[in-house]
Parts: sequence; C-alpha cells; structure tokens
Amino acid sequence: MNFPGHFNKLFLRGRKRCALLLVLSAMVLGITQEALYGQDANNFQIDGTLPFGDIPYVWALFRRSPGGEPLPDPQEYTLQMFFDTGASGILLSLETREALGIYAEPNANFVDVGVGGEENFEVSESLYIALADYDLMEYPIESQFHEDLGPWRLMLAMDYADFQAIDIVGIPGMAGKLVVLTVKMFDVYGFEIPYYVTKIMEPNDLSIPELDIEVKLRFTNFLYTSHPNNVGPLPVLGYNPVIEDIQIDYQGNSSIGDWLLDTGAQLSMMSCAQAEAIGLVDSNCNPIVEPEFYQPIGGIGSQVEAPVFLIDTVSIPTLNGFELVYGNPYVGVLNIGTIDEHTGEPIILDGVFGTNFLGYSYNLDLDIVMGPYNSIVFDTQRAILGFDVNDIYPVPDTLPNQCGDANHPWLEGDINRDCWTDVEDLGMLSYEWLTNNCDWLNWNCAGCDLNRDNKVDFKDMALLMSNWLNCTWDGTGN
Repeated sequence: MNFPGHFNKLFLRGRKRCALLLVLSAMVLGITQEALYGQDANNFQIDGTLPFGDIPYVWALFRRSPGGEPLPDPQEYTLQMFFDTGASGILLSLETREALGIYAEPNANFVDVGVGGEENFEVSESLYIALADYDLMEYPIESQFHEDLGPWRLMLAMDYADFQAIDIVGIPGMAGKLVVLTVKMFDVYGFEIPYYVTKIMEPNDLSIPELDIEVKLRFTNFLYTSHPNNVGPLPVLGYNPVIEDIQIDYQGNSSIGDWLLDTGAQLSMMSCAQAEAIGLVDSNCNPIVEPEFYQPIGGIGSQVEAPVFLIDTVSIPTLNGFELVYGNPYVGVLNIGTIDEHTGEPIILDGVFGTNFLGYSYNLDLDIVMGPYNSIVFDTQRAILGFDVNDIYPVPDTLPNQCGDANHPWLEGDINRDCWTDVEDLGMLSYEWLTNNCDWLNWNCAGCDLNRDNKVDFKDMALLMSNWLNCTWDGTGN
C-alpha cells in the first residue's frame, strides 16, 4: 500500500483491471465457478476464494467554483476514477490533469511512501469535486452528480504512466457517506461477466440494504504530513479504515493482526511478520514454503514481486457474534509501511483486506468465483463494513445481546468499541489529544472527538471518565 496519499493500489502490472477489458479474455474462457458456503461451528464459511478482485469505480467531475462549469468544458467533463478505501487522498494522473487543464500550486510538493519507496507529487489548485454513482451500462448526466465537495487540493502525478493512467478517489470522497457495492453481470455474446455498481448514499436513505453480517472498522491515522520534503499547501487527506483482530491459519500455526480495508487492493496481503508466524517465510521474509506464484505489485515509487500463498483460513470477527471465515484463500506477503508522526517510529501494516474477499474473485487463468453477497456496504458514519448475504446461503443466528447492537449501543468513551471504557480508550484519546481539525475526513479524530465539537480536549476526557470502567456487554449475554 502507499502511505499516506493512496496506499499502493496493489495494481497488478500487466493485468486487466477494467471490467470491459476483463470481458475480452473471459469471452475466450467463459469459465465461472461458485464458491462453497455454509455454517461451520456456527461461523459463516466461504471456501474457494481466488487471488484477485476488481476495483470499484465512481464517476467524477471537477469545477473551480461550486456549481460552476465542469472542467475542461460542459460537453466533456465526466471522469471514471477508482473508488478506493485505502486511499487517503485524491490522485490525478499526469494525463488526466493535462486533459482537464488543472494547475499545480507553485513550489508545493507532497511526498507519498509506498511499496517501492518514495514518490513526489505536485499539489493542485483548489478545486471542487462532484461524484456520481457508477454503473458500467449507464453514463451519467450532470444532474445525477452528488453535491460538490471541497474546496480541496489534489495529488498530481508528475510522470506519465508506463502502462495505464490511474485516477483515484479515496476517503475524502466517501467521508460521512455510505458506499454500497453491488455485483451486476455484463453480457457479452452469451458470457456473463461481473462488475461493481457503486452507489453513494446518505445514512438515512431508506434503500440501504439490510445487513446480515457487520464487521467493526477503526479509522486510523496513517498520514505522514510532516515529511521534510513536504511543502504546503498539502492535498486533502483522511484516515483509513482498519479491520481489527483478523486471524490467519496455516498448518496449525496462527497469527492475529489488524488489516487495512482496501478496495484499491486486488490481492489481499499479510506482512512478513505474520507470514513468519504461520511458517511461510523466515526472519528475512524469504519463503520457506513454495509460493503458488509470484505477483508483481505496482505502486508508489516502483514495483516489487510478492510471493502468493494458499493458506488454510482467514477469519474476521463480526458484530453478530460469529466469525466470517474464508477457507483456502490466496494471500500475498509484503511489508507496507510509513512513519508514525506522533512517535517517529515506523508502522508496518499487519495486512490488507482486498477486493478478492468481497463481491467476486478470479485467478491468472481468469476463472471467476462469485461471492455470497448481494451487496457490500462501507458505512463511514458508523464505521462498519456490512454484507447483505444472498438468501440462498444460511447465516448463523446472531447472539441475542452484543456490543454495538440497537439494545446495547457503544458507550460514550468506548472509543475502540470493545464494549468497555478503559485504559485502551484513554490511550487512543491521548494519541489525538488537542487535535483541532476533527471531522468526517478523519472520522472525528479516530472517534476521540466524543462531543463532535471538532477538537479533542477536556470535554471529551470528561465524557470518557463519566463511563470509566463501564461495560455495555461482557460477552456472556449480560
């Protein structure tokens, strides 16, 4: 992944990433498979996930003033961009910025850190961006775009793309909204090929799918704005979602870590430390088990080769009281990191939860496996990743009492939402202490702005202490 601007997209060099391009190869093979689903020890089991997924898109247009003329002109303004939860900012390729006539701020520079090292970006003039729901079969008109967002500055690539120009909308375009991904089939000469329909919804929208499975997210500060080569003004940036306590298993060995939720990652990844813990690599990250294959991973700075392994399970805790278990999944191994601005220490992600674990997946032979979900919901207000499961698949019963449900809401002060207000929440509050720019871009300072007054101070401390050592649910139904 690339920190902090757009967390390497795990773009697969030489692979087809657009649904239309995927069609061309799939037309030849025409192979579609079904994964196996069911309950295993009261968990929701998914077996047969393939290594790669596709990245969802969104339509975008840019203006220099709210409601003004779209760039570059009213007759040619719509841009197809990747919609990426792993991206902290908004990135335009050199090809796109030239086509739109976007200016760079004189002397401004922003450094992003990725899988291949550091890369410098220019910073755009102040712009407004409007987004529209994406459907491969429907081209939007201007009235279908949502409200203008901004004024924001964007990251501007400084070099032409080697393979494909990449434009990315990250967390700023989703902040405070719900993003709903639904798999739709595209028919080409009798072959049905999946792609994502992307909808941006308000939290009170009555058409939001009812969720069968909910996974808690934690918005985390991976921003490295104090890099010595950064020269302001800086681009718009936001915090990124993390799924906590994901467990991986291989031949009796287990490891637990927190993984970035990244809809810009086609291949899910684990760190070298996690791979070593389950016996896949040595302390130097050299494989001691033969990988299934090596995959070139392109991102900020350069590209690297990542070994890909077939492991036993990836298990995700849910708010429903059971585990979401992926059996026999493919996971790559790669260290992805940045610098913690507060401590100056390096951060290495435990892993990346990519799109092969979402709506559908495929392999190097372009076999396609459909997932069990009607819709996937990314709720930035509640910090939830939700799944609407197809009715043909049985979902385990939800525990009658649990933390975070309608009858047992998270307490004010339970910042990490583990059902207790305790020293871990105090530590999170201390990390954000006296931050004064809390909003949806940073999920109200990672949830520490408890009274929503845009800063973390003694008022938030008082709310936390008012529930000190209180428990919403002790895990036994009480």
